[in-house]
Amino acid sequence: MAIEGKKIIRPYAPIIEPLPIPTSAWNNAPQWCLSVNEHWGAYILAVLEILGQRDTWIGDTAEIDAVLNEVDQLIDAFIHGECGGEMAQVYPDAIFLTLDCFHVNQGLSPEIAIDTAAVDNNWMWQPSQALDDELVAQIPLAAGDYILSGVYQKRPSGGIVSFYLDDVLVGAIDQYNSSVLRNLIMTNIMNVTSTGQHELKIKVTGKNASSSGYYSRWSRITISRYA
Repeated sequence: MAIEGKKIIRPYAPIIEPLPIPTSAWNNAPQWCLSVNEHWGAYILAVLEILGQRDTWIGDTAEIDAVLNEVDQLIDAFIHGECGGEMAQVYPDAIFLTLDCFHVNQGLSPEIAIDTAAVDNNWMWQPSQALDDELVAQIPLAAGDYILSGVYQKRPSGGIVSFYLDDVLVGAIDQYNSSVLRNLIMTNIMNVTSTGQHELKIKVTGKNASSSGYYSRWSRITISRYA
């Protein structure tokens, strides 16, 4: 029935409520298995890598650690998948290695020093400054030739730093100088013989006779494919 053109809804009429929004976690078993378009895979991985950098986030240490842990697991799920086998691995043509990319094999954990005269206004160093200090990064690389480049410093306490790819020496730098020199460029060619995960190692292997220490200082380390 209607009054003045309006319909009366009786109080016992059914009320349609919205369906509840389903909840899920990132690590729930997948309901669908989709493949990433190979042309976009590298871009998606690059975004995840950015989200995996500590300075992307604002919060206390515990909150940021929790986020970085989840991003790491997302990257692992993206690379390896959970759909009855591995997803196609993404092998980027260029990799920018930050502090969070490395883990310590020997020595103290690396730290960031603020320096407005340096590239990116900072540099990475290992405060243990000892012979055989070693940092390692696991990186996905397709077979081919790459340029390993870095921006580094020379100082009176600089050591000799060697780079290894899968334990094969690919370059070395003497970081000693009697005065401070910033924003120096290192480039080395390295050949990757097989497609897959590879290990890049940065190791303090000695020092100049005039150096007072074994410090290794870097502002930027990149790997880029050229063939």
